[in-house]
Amino acid sequence: GGTTGGGGDECSEGFCPEGTYWDGVSCYDCSYCLDTADDSACDAPYDCCGMCGGSFDGGCSNCEDEGLVTCWDGSCATTLADCPEQPEVATPAICAEGLSFDPGDGTGLAPAVTVTWAIDTVCGDGLCAGDEDYYNCPEDCNAPGECDPGFVPDCVDDDCCPESWIGDGFEDCEDQAYGCDLTCYDNDGGDCGAGGTTGGTTGGTTGGGTAACEDCEFDWSAYGSECCDTAWDEFGIDCATLESTYGWDCAGCSCPGDGPAQCGDGNCTGDEDYYNCPEDCLPPGECADGQIADCADDDCHPDTWIGDGFCDGTAQQYGADLCCFDNDGGDCTDAECAPGRDLVDVSSIKDPSHVKKINASNTYSDANSASLRDGYYAPSNRLTDMTIFIDCDACLTGGPYSGSFVADPALGEFTIFGFDALSVVSVSAQACDGAACGDIVGPVSVVAGADDGVQECTEGGGGDPCSGTLAGDVTLDGEVNVLDIVQIVNHILESALLTDECAIGAADYTADGEVNVLDIVQIVNIILEGRITGDASSAKLINEGGQMTIDANGYIGGVQMTLSHGSDFSIELTDDALVADFNTMGNTTKLVIVAPETDELFLSSGEYTIDEVIVANSSSEVTVSMPSSIEIVGAYPNPFNPSTTVSVSVDDATDATIMAYDISGRSVDVVFDGTLSAGMTSVTWNASSLPSGVYFLKLSAPDGSASMQKVMLMK
Repeated sequence: GGTTGGGGDECSEGFCPEGTYWDGVSCYDCSYCLDTADDSACDAPYDCCGMCGGSFDGGCSNCEDEGLVTCWDGSCATTLADCPEQPEVATPAICAEGLSFDPGDGTGLAPAVTVTWAIDTVCGDGLCAGDEDYYNCPEDCNAPGECDPGFVPDCVDDDCCPESWIGDGFEDCEDQAYGCDLTCYDNDGGDCGAGGTTGGTTGGTTGGGTAACEDCEFDWSAYGSECCDTAWDEFGIDCATLESTYGWDCAGCSCPGDGPAQCGDGNCTGDEDYYNCPEDCLPPGECADGQIADCADDDCHPDTWIGDGFCDGTAQQYGADLCCFDNDGGDCTDAECAPGRDLVDVSSIKDPSHVKKINASNTYSDANSASLRDGYYAPSNRLTDMTIFIDCDACLTGGPYSGSFVADPALGEFTIFGFDALSVVSVSAQACDGAACGDIVGPVSVVAGADDGVQECTEGGGGDPCSGTLAGDVTLDGEVNVLDIVQIVNHILESALLTDECAIGAADYTADGEVNVLDIVQIVNIILEGRITGDASSAKLINEGGQMTIDANGYIGGVQMTLSHGSDFSIELTDDALVADFNTMGNTTKLVIVAPETDELFLSSGEYTIDEVIVANSSSEVTVSMPSSIEIVGAYPNPFNPSTTVSVSVDDATDATIMAYDISGRSVDVVFDGTLSAGMTSVTWNASSLPSGVYFLKLSAPDGSASMQKVMLMK
């Protein structure tokens, strides 16, 4: 428990003693929250248990206290893998347009902004939306004349109307002023006067419910309070104001707030106050149970207004300033609680369900429009809600406004009216499915009431736009084949980079954040349908006279290399492969060879260095032995008689041989057989025993690397 606080009191926001928290009304002791034997601690405007870092479950605790983990939706699970799957939510693209709107309340046209978005229609998803109807999608849509729970058929056509409209004080008669004829339901619950046929739900003829409403003829639950008398108890609004400002009918009600002031009757009315009638009125700043003191004056307001989603700021949009209660429990921004804002007229009882009907001459309905001053929440008939965010610097009686409206995404549009004429309004939107939300899209800016037909649009965001794309389907044609491999090869070689987000995601088959030959070999497996046996675990690259070969102990699915070289370099790839291609950019060449059928990879001329190499089998990268850098730099003199000096370069010390071959390929001499030190080595070959002619000197190392030099003996 604690003491009700106000701005700056000992027990108020920012002043709560250590070990307690401010719930918007009082300072609560967290130990009380955790030790209580029932869930009463969770009844405050802010869940006591939640504020103390836990949740009520036979006593407040958090997931970690029970050895569990907290899931994305706040539930507990043994491991994160056991958490409910988080839905992927995408916010659709929106368009906004400034126009004039008739709310149907006799006030005439009002400057407004309409927001539209695309509706996804999927027959069979249980939602009758877009162009779906009973005839093209009976799985989702009712037959003509049938309605969902909470709706009743129109008396003259196949429309479905909210059941709550019966007896709500608005005349849904034969003229269909609000789009419905409900006269067959006891004359619209008495709203249409005498005549008509009884049917359906009577609703609205009596207050029903609580004892305070027994004598009231009409039930106004859909508009914020059950009847006029409970509206006085809950909101302090008398019958005269309810009838003149809100259009209610208080026939039969006691209306305790409207009679002449009588000290001692238990009602503080008229000119009564604490000083002339302390029997009925509380001292200034004190409020009855369930009410709190206004932060700017001595008014009292329901404590449920704190954190109810409506900003009770310094402008007193709803007749209250509750900024001293943690910015109205988070409902107001700092700007909305800044001093000096002008007071605006109160236009509605503050309740999310209070939305007046819209005139049938408009294409809009009460489900897809709301006054800027009323606040609005529409329960969605889809899994997701569409929240429309409105911001402007000077659009509400010359002042700024920032707020949101939760709309039904299945409608595809929503209109907010009540702006200052020709004010600039910024619009954003976000779709959410419980705790999972898509990106906020926007903002776009339009002029309220412009009526210029101009729409400002923005792209959608969030969720997974590539949902349903097959891994490996880079061409996005619904198939995985060699065309996809070619696209990936071109991307790796940078000859044609992939730019589509979904194509790049499909190319990264291994989902390791990189697109390379490891992804290609996985796609090859799909194409070959698993007809691969005996994967290689190691491979050796052999460069002999410009011919690069690979010696592996099993299947090789792909080779990817990056080479550095001079301007005199040229390369020719093998033709015996599923795909083989290269791209030279300046002094760098990238190559990819997919599923080579022989050990030959490419033939090159000119010196080069292997900067990067990836060799993969059918599923993973294999160990590669790189060729040593050994080279016959030259022979001098050449032509020679009878001796020449052969200059040899090696990066690392290695065993090596230099053999001499004649033009027919027959070995004619061993020039060198031993160990070469790292660096340059000179070896002399004396060919005095051989006839004149062309000979080839071949330098070879145990790892298969080799180098050739042609010489000519002239005697």
